[in-house]
Amino acid sequence: MAPIESFSKAAQHIISGVDALAQKIVVHDDGPILEQLRQRDCTEVPSLLDPFLQDAIPRLFEYDHRIALLEGAFQKLKDARDGFKRSVDLRRSLISPVRRLPEDILVEIFLLYIQDCGTVQGEERRTYFLTLSEERRVFSPNFTLSSVCSLWRRVVFSRPTFWSSFALDLGLLGAYEGKSKITAVLSECLSRSANARLSLYMEFDDSDWEDVLDLFLKQASRWEHLDFIFCDSMS
Repeated sequence: MAPIESFSKAAQHIISGVDALAQKIVVHDDGPILEQLRQRDCTEVPSLLDPFLQDAIPRLFEYDHRIALLEGAFQKLKDARDGFKRSVDLRRSLISPVRRLPEDILVEIFLLYIQDCGTVQGEERRTYFLTLSEERRVFSPNFTLSSVCSLWRRVVFSRPTFWSSFALDLGLLGAYEGKSKITAVLSECLSRSANARLSLYMEFDDSDWEDVLDLFLKQASRWEHLDFIFCDSMS
């Protein structure tokens, strides 16, 4: 018997078993009890010695226990299915047409994506690939591409021009305690730009932003385009 036929037969057997179990749980007519509750009629309140409760409470406990075991079994089935789907997805990925593209074509596609997702700033409406988000994180479409697979990560990390443009609102840092981590991330990104010409757009206020600026001052010989925006609050 083929695996799928064997699985379908076993699944149908389990479904029939669950249906049979459901039929064994007798659902009572609660109409009279509901009416008593509506009318606030407490003249015939069942006690813990009521035959129904004496039988129903342990049965309910047993139902819950067995259903929990069934749910655990079904979760194992779902986990096995997820593992199987991962195997399918991996093999689909391996034969995906994009993996057969020449690297230079892949780079052009990546560049279009990065430019489309970049941040536009300045009077000349330049597109910058690395920015600081309002959540005080370094954001770049490069990170999205590099997280897909090792091949894409290698391609993205090996293209200095992908890491050569920064639009940074340094006023967002302010007294942020995690500033050193941001500086470290920016330093790593800047190192990936190798010897590429740099385009910088920076907004300043009176915050302590010297550490970040120092990173770029050390690369002043590579500056190609520069926009410095100073806020009125600076002296």
